[in-house]
Amino acid sequence: MVTMPRVARAQACCAGSGALTPGRLALHEDALVGMQLHASAVLGEYDDSTRRYAGQPAGQSEYDFEEDLFAAVRLFKRAQVALLLPYVETRRQENNAQGFGGGIGDMNLSARYDFIRAGESRYVPGIAALAGITAPTGRSPSSPNAFALDVFATGTGAWQGNFGLALEQAFGHWLVNATEIFAWRAPFSARGVDEALAPQWTTLLGAGYVFSNDAALALYGSYTLEGSPTINGASLPSSSRSVALVELSGVYPILERLRLQASLFLNPPLSGFGAGQTATTGVTFTVIWSWI
Repeated sequence: MVTMPRVARAQACCAGSGALTPGRLALHEDALVGMQLHASAVLGEYDDSTRRYAGQPAGQSEYDFEEDLFAAVRLFKRAQVALLLPYVETRRQENNAQGFGGGIGDMNLSARYDFIRAGESRYVPGIAALAGITAPTGRSPSSPNAFALDVFATGTGAWQGNFGLALEQAFGHWLVNATEIFAWRAPFSARGVDEALAPQWTTLLGAGYVFSNDAALALYGSYTLEGSPTINGASLPSSSRSVALVELSGVYPILERLRLQASLFLNPPLSGFGAGQTATTGVTFTVIWSWI
């Protein structure tokens, strides 16, 4: 039988979960607020049907930025809710045309309930139910005000509901996580066109290591799959989307209530790793203050 010290289990659950999901409350926290800065560059695009990757053509470029304000509060011992408000900017160039714009993105309210926490049992992993709703507070690409290069597009234009299941377990200083999330988007209309985005599935696998000072490093990957959308009641053939993502993140406690996080992420710029999506790379920086 493998023994795992209770202190190491608790440490992995707290710091490791922060490295994987920065807006999540640790076991000892009652509430938190934070800001996340996100910057990325488009490397190229995956073809819809062949899944072949091609780099950005000469004269084209895109840089995306996002600033998120978020907060989370514990409702009771095993339940917590979080609110995220993003501000999105895009700088895009296509040959001789270029534009820069932005605005408020789609706001998200999410909840988490832990039936079993990681480390509570040696043999049964932590099990948590996830749920959320995203409001179309941003401007969709179909909006009349999205500008010719869509640089003022900051959202999907549709209400979205998210439902998921997370499994995680602590092994000494290690925390491993597997999460599956299903997203359903409501139909919407813009410029006389009725559109319905297909359901979306996201699978995430990750592992984090926690050091003795509660700093942590985590490596995880995700794969998102989305079917073809429907336009005016007709499904668009060969327009499904998929994309893989790998990310390396780290969290460092400055004070008992203050922690910093940074991450590097990449959609692999290789054929077969996506379809109907752009490939990007970028960084995020996060500052979190918590109440215990």
